[in-house]
Amino acid sequence: MNDCEKLYASFHYLRLFFEDFSLWRREGGALGLPETLTSLEYDYLFRGTDSSIYIPMWASTALSGMDVLLDENTLSVIREYKAHGYESKGLDGNPPDYIGEQFRYLEYLYRFSMEREADEFISAFTLETFREMYSALKKSTEDREVMAICRLAIDALNRRGIELPTEGFDSRSWTKGSAIEVEKPHPVIQSSYSDCGNKCRIRTTVQEGCIISIDPDKSSEKYFSYCPRGAAYRKTFLSSRRLRYPMERVGRRLEGKFRRISWQEAEEKVAAIIRESHREGVGSRYVIGGSGVLAVLSGGDLTRRLLSVDGGQLSHYGSYSFGAAITVLPRMFGQTLIGNHESEILNSKMLLLWGNNLLTTHFGSEQKRLLMEAKQKKIPMVVIDPRLSNTAMVLGAEWIPIRPGTDAALAAAMAYVIVEEGLCDRDFINRYCLGFDGGNMPSGIPQCESYLAYLEGEKDGVKKTPHWASGITGIPADTITSLALRYARARYACIMPGLGPQRTLAGEQNYRAIMMLPALVGSYGKAGGGVVAWARPTGGRPTFPNVVNPYPYSIPQFFWQRAIDAPENLTPELGLKGGERLETPVRYIFSIASGRMMNQHSDLNYTRRLLLEEGKIKAVVLTDLFMTPTAKAADLILPSASFFETENINTPWSDEDYALYNHKAIEPIFSCRFELDWLKDVSRILGIDREFLNGNSTQEEWLRSIWNEFRKGREELPTFEDFRKNGLALIENPNPHITFSRSLGSERPFRTESGRIEILFKEYIGNSTLPSLPCYVPTEEGYEASREGAYPLQLLAFHSKRLCHSIHDQNRLLEELEGPSVWISKEDAKARGIENGETVEVFNDRGVSRLRAFVTDRIMKGVIAMQEGYWYTPDEKGVDTRGSINVLTFSHRANPIGHSTPQHTNLADVRKISIGSR
Repeated sequence: MNDCEKLYASFHYLRLFFEDFSLWRREGGALGLPETLTSLEYDYLFRGTDSSIYIPMWASTALSGMDVLLDENTLSVIREYKAHGYESKGLDGNPPDYIGEQFRYLEYLYRFSMEREADEFISAFTLETFREMYSALKKSTEDREVMAICRLAIDALNRRGIELPTEGFDSRSWTKGSAIEVEKPHPVIQSSYSDCGNKCRIRTTVQEGCIISIDPDKSSEKYFSYCPRGAAYRKTFLSSRRLRYPMERVGRRLEGKFRRISWQEAEEKVAAIIRESHREGVGSRYVIGGSGVLAVLSGGDLTRRLLSVDGGQLSHYGSYSFGAAITVLPRMFGQTLIGNHESEILNSKMLLLWGNNLLTTHFGSEQKRLLMEAKQKKIPMVVIDPRLSNTAMVLGAEWIPIRPGTDAALAAAMAYVIVEEGLCDRDFINRYCLGFDGGNMPSGIPQCESYLAYLEGEKDGVKKTPHWASGITGIPADTITSLALRYARARYACIMPGLGPQRTLAGEQNYRAIMMLPALVGSYGKAGGGVVAWARPTGGRPTFPNVVNPYPYSIPQFFWQRAIDAPENLTPELGLKGGERLETPVRYIFSIASGRMMNQHSDLNYTRRLLLEEGKIKAVVLTDLFMTPTAKAADLILPSASFFETENINTPWSDEDYALYNHKAIEPIFSCRFELDWLKDVSRILGIDREFLNGNSTQEEWLRSIWNEFRKGREELPTFEDFRKNGLALIENPNPHITFSRSLGSERPFRTESGRIEILFKEYIGNSTLPSLPCYVPTEEGYEASREGAYPLQLLAFHSKRLCHSIHDQNRLLEELEGPSVWISKEDAKARGIENGETVEVFNDRGVSRLRAFVTDRIMKGVIAMQEGYWYTPDEKGVDTRGSINVLTFSHRANPIGHSTPQHTNLADVRKISIGSR
């Protein structure tokens, strides 16, 4: 046997080991190696089923030094394959540069005596790939069989083969191929369905199933920008840390240990869980909210549809993003969408960005561009925010720092100045508002309950002066006075409210108070006035056609923990709809493209206790792309496909009029599948496929049906085929650019019960926790509490330019852009002996998070801030080590009207880390 034949034998057996463990067990015995590796341990090491183990096995990861797949290095490997007539087999769903595929290619080369080509390929790709893999294996296992395989590989890569018979090898039947033409690069028009307001149209260049580049598409009528997150999409989503195969938990919940199962097994287990849940009642089933896929066709909607067809599930309402706002805006104005068209930014005489950092949060494709034009036009801009945000810095805006949760006090003091200086529009108030003063009160309500009476302090004896507000907000009284006068005299100024002020325990009050100001100066319905908000009236959007859920109960999204632990306490007073008490606790959770359970929701240590308590939660079924903190809590994991690997329809957040079509760029990697593909199989097992699918078996059929339904009566819209081809459809908007401009002057200008802006919520008169007026209310863990308790600092979260909620944290390339940090003022840091860049602990009674201190003048004294979204990563003592703010937030209370998240209302402190606590 010559050297070439010996190496042929070596690479044959190496290929078998990495191709299929059961095949290896059948044929690998000829080598006489120790058989010490179990199939479970094999999965841990080579199939990614143990969250604590990461073994890189691809040329792309080895040569790039990053966790990326299907990049230029993969393309180079494919070019080598094709140059010598070899077609990749996609072993076990792996990309073509997988170490097992490389060993198979070397088996091919030695089978046909192409020794020089083999040497060149080993030098260029296999040596480095193996080195990376071997280094990780030595840190993860001491298994004798694995080490023996590594020694076999080391010998083979150094041209020392084994002398064993090769007659029975399957590769004996292979034929030598001719050179194969390499596919030319081609563009694919895409749009990521991350929870980002822009929904940018991007041009992805694809060659041989590899993503070569991503660029903003500038060929369309719409303007689409580009941000670091978009530029990093392929390193985020096409990562070697992707979930690869269906898995079932074998360790304790949150331990992150699983065994691989087949898709058929997974589907049967999901069906069995759904059948089992009927014993507890359909109300025991809950699809937890989440926005990992914010597109028209999402796995979450499909799962809810399946459960509804099967008898129902406990549903939820509200929103983590704007739950308080969508509760009070319809009550005040008769509609949620009250914002003017974003082009009105340029018609304004002054812009107030109130808790709005939109250069980071990306509200639509136009607002950033328009704000930069407004800067060039020298339109005065003021940013009201506890932090000097990126938006304020880029725009060169005036910064007015404000204590978190005190926005209603600032708005009330501004209103007081406007009234006192005679700058309010009495004609507008008298015609269009209800509850302002004694002259326009609802029937039977005394004048002392009016908004003016509140400002004058008739009931509490406190006039809502700038001096009063200064003590609450931390803003100097003369600054408040100046701001109020400038705003009222601008004729007209525009308020651009963000969503942070309403994600507080008094969120409804903050939003009601802010929205009062345009009413006082009569700027609603006027050019340049009113608000340009996160939402405006649009031309509509295609939506998923869910079926009616036959189970009548619905809970606020924020109280899902309570539905597990104390369902008897969820009453209509706490937002329960459909009955007086829940019939059953939640026992079965479906987490579909959601990071909420163990990352994005408040009080993670409480959730952790619920997950670990025996029998409290019977099953967690999860789909995701990565082994997230929530995935570690799952009992059954089904790996999903990224936007690179699926088709879908995207629409921006509700402030622009277009739809985007996302084209599939590549085939799903490993054995990942879009949720529809396995849910339809589950529906067949359950015998409800006809009702579930409604004639739409494929993704394309669903998307076509949804688009055609949206297009009815809108002949100006393109056909589905034309929409898919172009990738962009502009949606005609019948609404005026200036909201309310057409209705003012009509008999009922607003869609409220009275037909006017309802300042007073009369049903709350006399209620101490639900104020009837847009007034300031001190709250638990608000500013006043910070002066009295053990935790003197107000803690808030903010959106990072690096993260889209919890998406992108695993992409460590973006760590250079921004990493976890706690913002703290220089004065507060000095009092605690903290230096900039030091690792510190933020703590309160609920938990501890360890991260870097950012000591800065860009945050006001008494306030600290952390980025939301970083992945909860506890050490052995339960201390979070990755800056997850939700070990510090509370979940026992929500804001009182919308029952939505108060996650910007928290008290905490910061300390240096002692040597013993590291």
